[in-house]
Amino acid sequence: MTTAGSATPATPTTIGQRLALAGLGLLVGLALAEGGLRLWARTDTPLARMIADWDPEGSPVELLGDACFRGRPLTATHYRNGAVAHVNRLGYRGPEVAVPKPSGTYRVVLLGGSTSHGCLVNDDETIDQHLRRALAVRLPGRRVEVVNLALDGLDALCDRERLRLEGLAFEPDAVIVHDGVNDVLGVRAPALAPNDPARGFRAERRTSEEHRMTARGWWRRIKHALVVARMPGIVRSVLRARTPATGPPTASEGGLDGFEATIRSIVALVPPAATVLLSTPPSALLHPGPGAIERRYLVVDAATTQRYRDALDARMRRVAADTRARYVPHDLPPDVFLDDCHVDTRGNRLLAEDFARALAPGGTAGAP
Repeated sequence: MTTAGSATPATPTTIGQRLALAGLGLLVGLALAEGGLRLWARTDTPLARMIADWDPEGSPVELLGDACFRGRPLTATHYRNGAVAHVNRLGYRGPEVAVPKPSGTYRVVLLGGSTSHGCLVNDDETIDQHLRRALAVRLPGRRVEVVNLALDGLDALCDRERLRLEGLAFEPDAVIVHDGVNDVLGVRAPALAPNDPARGFRAERRTSEEHRMTARGWWRRIKHALVVARMPGIVRSVLRARTPATGPPTASEGGLDGFEATIRSIVALVPPAATVLLSTPPSALLHPGPGAIERRYLVVDAATTQRYRDALDARMRRVAADTRARYVPHDLPPDVFLDDCHVDTRGNRLLAEDFARALAPGGTAGAP
């Protein structure tokens, strides 16, 4: 017998109904969230691009070894300005080449990040395309090929891995290392292990994400089918990216030493008969051109970022000064920059001409 005011005990039927309603509410909420996210995925926003990147079946990149990644064969990257980058069957941008190398062929392997890959420009506007044309003029009678192994997000460590795992098989007559922008964050946090995602290294952080994205099993299938299943990883990635970088306000010697050692190891990997060119991508941070230059790759501020870039460039020059490698300087007009480090087709043509002059018979490279 119950007294007045006492609660009526829940019957099994009542409990079951409540659980069913809670489950139904959860399913309805997930369905609404899924629908909303799918609509958002059709927009041109950073979240939409992350939703696409975190689809394990739709990612435009794939792991290469344990510490690098490359373009997934026969995929395309659509940039925010409408330009499109296509990946061939061999996993890089540009015309496919034969292995082994045909006789009479002069072949160049280009390494680097987005500034070498050709971020924000189409396939016929990249450094490698302009370099093919420029070398064809300077090397008459020879078949000229340029293999662009650069990719958005790669740093010096990844350059070395791409050369070791893929580049050497192309039997290059010359190797160009045109990089340094993506190494700035690594220089700021040199004490962490190379593959620690907390290091802030964009390339290594992306590699860690790729490990999760390409995991086998039922979770991979769920993340491909449902956008909401990708959101925990996206949220973690955003929060990690917003974590302030640690380190002193000036470039860390430890990090710079690691960068220099990596560049030296790249030079050592290149066969003795091949030419090695070293180059740092030009920067528009302190010398903006007409209009507003978009600054997307800052660490702290423009002046601090430029100090890091200059420190990396000094190490690149030092490697060239006491090894067989040669340093290639660049002096681009401000109006070729699309943001603080990427350039348009004219800028890529000017960069390619600098490399072509250094590679041509009797060509020289070095700081003016």
